[in-house]
Amino acid sequence: MDMSTLSYPHALLFDLDGTLLLEKEPAEQCWKKACIPFAHLVDAKALFQALLHADALRKERIKDHPEKQRRERLDPSVARKEQAALALHHLGADVSLTDQLVQEFERHREQRELAPGADETLQKLQQLGIRLALLTNGNATYQRRKLQRFQLGSFFSLILIEEETGSAKPEPSAYSGALTRLQLQPSHVWMVGDNLELDIAAPQRLGLSAIWYDREAQGLPLASLVQPNAIIHALPDVLSLLEASR
Repeated sequence: MDMSTLSYPHALLFDLDGTLLLEKEPAEQCWKKACIPFAHLVDAKALFQALLHADALRKERIKDHPEKQRRERLDPSVARKEQAALALHHLGADVSLTDQLVQEFERHREQRELAPGADETLQKLQQLGIRLALLTNGNATYQRRKLQRFQLGSFFSLILIEEETGSAKPEPSAYSGALTRLQLQPSHVWMVGDNLELDIAAPQRLGLSAIWYDREAQGLPLASLVQPNAIIHALPDVLSLLEASR
């Protein structure tokens, strides 16, 4: 980490999921809980294992196909229904349970919470006159529903969602589009996020400074070639970086 490369920014780009909003439980645990109400119809443990297997097959099938990955991000319910239907079929269970199983999964999956200090940090950044933009992949309806639920939208002068802009991280156009709308040079903008490729390496290639949110304080992977300009373990640490960069 080389904080000497950080100059005081005119704007900050924030990632949403995994940065400002945290999942209460991973997807795997949500599927496990979703199986329970159907235990009288199909063995819940076997169904859970079948769902994991179906998910692994799906990921293998799309790993080299960016367009298929994009379709799943923009309409995740379709992929979830395919996964559930395949698992039920594999067990010889009633495939008509697919929609109910997915609805149960999504009920658990929507349980999210604000990252500690998110509200206070965004409010303080606003008070400092730092322009804030949100840059996130995914389905616009889902993402805007989260913003509304947690009352985050008012913090941002610019909200860029993949489905609405047509650009997804780590595509260069996702970041350059934000810079164009902000009318700022890359050297005047920081990106803050939890994903080493999407939020750190990709924006750095365009000249932005990138702050990695390592909320579990696990440190960089041993084989990582990515070097964030700074690493934080809590969102309020952004304020300390700002002060140090003056």
